[in-house]
Amino acid sequence: MDIRVLNQEKDEPEKTIDMQNYLEKNENMEQLPNNQDDMNTNNQNNTDELFEMKQQMKQLQAELNKQTKLREEGFKKLMKSRTNSFKNREFANIILVAIVAFGMPPILYFCQHHSIPFCLFTFLFFLFGLGWEIKIWKQFHLQNMMELDLLTTAKNMQQYRKLNRIWLNQIGLPFVFVWGSWYLYELIGQMDLPEDSHTKWIVIGAFAGCIVVGGIIGGLIGYFTFYKPQMKLAQEMIDQIKDLEQE
Repeated sequence: MDIRVLNQEKDEPEKTIDMQNYLEKNENMEQLPNNQDDMNTNNQNNTDELFEMKQQMKQLQAELNKQTKLREEGFKKLMKSRTNSFKNREFANIILVAIVAFGMPPILYFCQHHSIPFCLFTFLFFLFGLGWEIKIWKQFHLQNMMELDLLTTAKNMQQYRKLNRIWLNQIGLPFVFVWGSWYLYELIGQMDLPEDSHTKWIVIGAFAGCIVVGGIIGGLIGYFTFYKPQMKLAQEMIDQIKDLEQE
């Protein structure tokens, strides 16, 4: 056999392998544009999804801001209504105390014939009480209710509670004890009591007991129907404002 023929037969497998490699390279080159298109499509899809997510977040944030604003406006309306209620109640107290201050001493003096010092003491105390009520009412009156400041409202409520506690514990109760004792002393001095000391003290005790019991009952009614509910409502307003500020 010719040697050239053998060499040609040996070269044919190598040519076949080279041809296969060439075809594979061409196929890979043809696939490159397709892969690039797929990558561009994926990137565009990711961009669209990100944009859509941002739009959804903006909508959610806008809705949340709207709900928060509506909640704050509703809360301010509630605080305004309650503050006006406190202001109106204090104004009614001012009128009541003024009537007592200027009406009670003349009745004690001209109708019940009490002494001038006792009537003057009564007048001065209720005049002081009138100034105290005006002081409490003034802090609500000066507050701009059209532009309600919740922090100012909380401070007013704290001051309201403080002034009322001082009035009850440090002024009102001591006055009731002193005034009631003085009133009873003068009233008993005007009574035509029997000469018998035993009977006399029974009458005085019974009379004093009625006054004390009546005073205690009246005080408890005033405490549980007016003082305690008002103090509780003021504290609730303070707590609600603090919770809103913390949020």
